[in-house]
Amino acid sequence: LHKIIDAPICPIVWTLKAWPIIAIGFFAGKYFTNYIQNINKALLFILGCILIAFSILLVITPPFDIPYVNGLLSNTIPALGFIFLFASVRVNPIIKFFSYWGINSLVLMCTHYSITEELLRLFDCLILHNSVFSGPRTLVYFTIAILMTYPIVGLFNGKLKYMLGR
Repeated sequence: LHKIIDAPICPIVWTLKAWPIIAIGFFAGKYFTNYIQNINKALLFILGCILIAFSILLVITPPFDIPYVNGLLSNTIPALGFIFLFASVRVNPIIKFFSYWGINSLVLMCTHYSITEELLRLFDCLILHNSVFSGPRTLVYFTIAILMTYPIVGLFNGKLKYMLGR
């Protein structure tokens, strides 16, 4: 009964928790885009690595007793670190990968959990007989899920382009 009552309320609560983090990321991206182009690439690389390492430290030992503040810090600091790190590389094939998934993020969000991740969980449970979906194999499953999503994106960009409201 609790799950039935909680089901329509949880997405609203999650959205309210997520929008400040998304807004901070949006404004940080707009703010830092102009300044990143003028900064030395070596300095950007070092700063990016420091921010990523610091974010790992924040996840391991949270500095505050307020989970929301810890979540805000552990989500925004590594994002800035990766922005700096990727901006330090002059020819960046990684940017093409992230641009593709940024453009197709709606398809990715609609299918990655409901289709690809559930198929991989079924494979892990029924075929490999693992009871817990965790550990290093989740990185392998993540790679497989991305590879499985490429044809799904092609399908939604082609024959089903109006299915998700484009």
